[in-house]
Amino acid sequence: MSPGASGPLSEEKDQQVLQLDDPFLAAVRCPSRRVDVLGAALALVLDARPDADVAALRCQIDDWADRVSRRIRHAGVADDPLAGMLLLSRFLYEEQCFAGDSETPHDPANCELDLVFERRLGLPITLGLILIETGKRAGLPLSGINFPGRFLVGLAGGPRLLLFDPFRGGRLVLPEDCQGLLDTVQGGRMKLRHEFLQPCPPERFVERLLNNLKRAYLRRSEVHAAIRAQGRIVDLRPGEVAPLQERARLSFQIGRHEEALDDLEKAVVMAGDAPQGRVVRRQLEQVRRWIAAMR
Repeated sequence: MSPGASGPLSEEKDQQVLQLDDPFLAAVRCPSRRVDVLGAALALVLDARPDADVAALRCQIDDWADRVSRRIRHAGVADDPLAGMLLLSRFLYEEQCFAGDSETPHDPANCELDLVFERRLGLPITLGLILIETGKRAGLPLSGINFPGRFLVGLAGGPRLLLFDPFRGGRLVLPEDCQGLLDTVQGGRMKLRHEFLQPCPPERFVERLLNNLKRAYLRRSEVHAAIRAQGRIVDLRPGEVAPLQERARLSFQIGRHEEALDDLEKAVVMAGDAPQGRVVRRQLEQVRRWIAAMR
């Protein structure tokens, strides 16, 4: 093969270069296959504001973690994760004044990490991310809990996982409180299930961040920004049909018909002969007819 020829190895190398150039892809498709949730969240900041100083946000979290770690050691509670968690919550919510935004929860600023730092307001998932990333660096075994309607933070290290609500000052959520919390956020339509209380895989963590961001943009009719967020879901779930269908729907909605057509053509190839393929092919034909009629 000549030096300039393309092939599988060349394509793989090009993809690696692309990931290095794209902070989001670098965070979600790293060689170790460990998704960097904080890196992905900071990449979304750069998508919205390319000149944002995301390195400063990382440094801030590192500094806070160092301060909390020193307090844990000074208090002699390095072997007591619950005591360490209380020190962490006090630091972030009482000293740094983070809080849940209950007045304007649908503001996209609650989903964009640099603005959460600036305003000290956020959603459960963005506040939970700050709590988890700071705590993990301070040595606390924290994880995200994909509870429906209210992202929670889990603390391991004891006989059972302890749950905390990042939207309400890191308050402890007792097992008997979980159904009540579920009723509050889901209107009593759902019964508590075991899987609601399990640690959230990093990929799902990032996807939930993205879905919150997309919904916030759509509530403000910022469809172009919503398409950008949906594009990141496509990046997060390569080879899947549904993310492409959703991006095509949004693109078509604002007249980006060729982009919708391109996504649906890719989705048809991915779906193949699966039942979902029939639905996608029908959507593709509808878009083609629309474009033809407009010419």
